[in-house]
Amino acid sequence: MELIGGMLDFLSADTQTLLFNPDAFDPRIELQKVTTGADGKFHFTRVDPRQFHLLGVNLGEGRPQVRFLDRTPNPGEPAADLGDVALDPPLTIVGKVVDSGGKPIAGARVRASGLPAVVYQAGVGNVGPDGGLLIHDRHDGIFEWHFPRWSRTLFEKLPFPATTTGADGAFKLEGAPAGALTLVIDGAELPVSTSPVPASKTPQKDVGDVAASRGEVLEGKVVDENGKPVQGPRSSLGFPVRSPRKSPF
Repeated sequence: MELIGGMLDFLSADTQTLLFNPDAFDPRIELQKVTTGADGKFHFTRVDPRQFHLLGVNLGEGRPQVRFLDRTPNPGEPAADLGDVALDPPLTIVGKVVDSGGKPIAGARVRASGLPAVVYQAGVGNVGPDGGLLIHDRHDGIFEWHFPRWSRTLFEKLPFPATTTGADGAFKLEGAPAGALTLVIDGAELPVSTSPVPASKTPQKDVGDVAASRGEVLEGKVVDENGKPVQGPRSSLGFPVRSPRKSPF
């Protein structure tokens, strides 16, 4: 069990600091970890009632769950009882990750997400602590914004159980959430691939071969205004996301 708090500071954060120097902003994220006893009960101490809190169960492991806490001890109150925290029924997903030619892909990361596959088509699966945004501002021009170092803690707490494929591309993902799922497949040299998994009433579901893309190679040349090669510039690749020119509000 994990209690993640302190995120109220985001509401009072300076926008300029978050955009141009995000590492200088300290969200003061507080983290407590405890283990349930034989009776399934858990107990957190010194909980600040002035902050927002998230309750995490088995984060990064089987049957993970995140719950927003709407109940904390009031000043002078000894404790707050959250009641029972029900876990999803256990589900195991087995299969094999292969490329477009049917060859197994070893060392790929396989995660189970409760988000529909259409969400990942917008590039959500590519968002990670090492990524960022290319922002076009009419006053400051174009600049890169990268996720700050402290955001890695939040990404690690996403409630997605994960496993890695073996030498034959096979995987066994235990503790997947209930309902319709999306398998998210990626790796050190693999782009993000997704595969929908329908809801299952059985405790184990075999999805067979899951095709994942090995990606493509993009080549080009950076030149100056005279067409001469320029050495040293860093190139980035991402998904374009356009917002409306005029806000409806």
